[in-house]
Amino acid sequence: MRESLEILKEKVERRTALKLILRNLQAEKETLSKELFSLKIDAHNEQVDVDTLNTFSLKNVFYAMTGKKEDLLEKERSEARAAKEKYNAATFHFDQVLQQIDLNRDTILSLHGCEAVYWQHLQNAMNDAENCKDVWIQDAFSTRLNQLIQVCESVLQNGCEAIDYSDEVQKTLLNVRDWNRHLPDASWHITMPGYLGGAMMKIENFRKQIQMLMEDLEVLPLPSRTFDNTKDIFVFPENYFRELTGRIGASERLNEADNAIVNAVKRIKCILQDVESVLSELKKISI
Repeated sequence: MRESLEILKEKVERRTALKLILRNLQAEKETLSKELFSLKIDAHNEQVDVDTLNTFSLKNVFYAMTGKKEDLLEKERSEARAAKEKYNAATFHFDQVLQQIDLNRDTILSLHGCEAVYWQHLQNAMNDAENCKDVWIQDAFSTRLNQLIQVCESVLQNGCEAIDYSDEVQKTLLNVRDWNRHLPDASWHITMPGYLGGAMMKIENFRKQIQMLMEDLEVLPLPSRTFDNTKDIFVFPENYFRELTGRIGASERLNEADNAIVNAVKRIKCILQDVESVLSELKKISI
């Protein structure tokens, strides 16, 4: 019994460590994505400078006559090469991070369910007249019990914070709906994308909160109905507000987003009730 528990404990610890690494990799991916976008613009602008010097213009004729054109051209070409090399290096790094994310996800998925099996085996061992006397098993059971209690408390806190944040997101959506109705036609296509982009940023933050919440739930001994509530709880593509052609399309998308948030909050509240029940049962366990 103890040998199988040690193997399960190693799997649980490995999966926990990999999930932390995955979160760090995902954060690095977001940072690199922004840097990559900026470097791509820099590389484009530097190449434009080179192309501009190669086109016919009075300024370029003057540079040629004064003997400055070749020096300027070499300078711009050097800057364009450097910008392109920097962009290529960042692209390579970004691709490596994506590969690491895929690898980590696959490994984490292969270990799915090990936490529930480990906890069940620990409970079985503690209910066995002989195994419950093993000091290692007692310590492992106590440690895991405290870990599960801490996860429950963390989930409850993070869940409440997500619900509070949803109010802020909905207020933003309400303001954007007002702007959508009242902006003059002449400025709608210029101004509205910025407002929608701000709303999308808050929706994305809310989605991340929910994602982290769902990941923490995986380790808890929850009823199957809880995990049913987590399926597709809040799914939003990054381009949700892009390519809208007018007020009606924007209004429909904003209403859909608001309804999705309301439904997600309802499901989060149901999930938190189940977590509270599990936490209450865990605290009743005496060692």
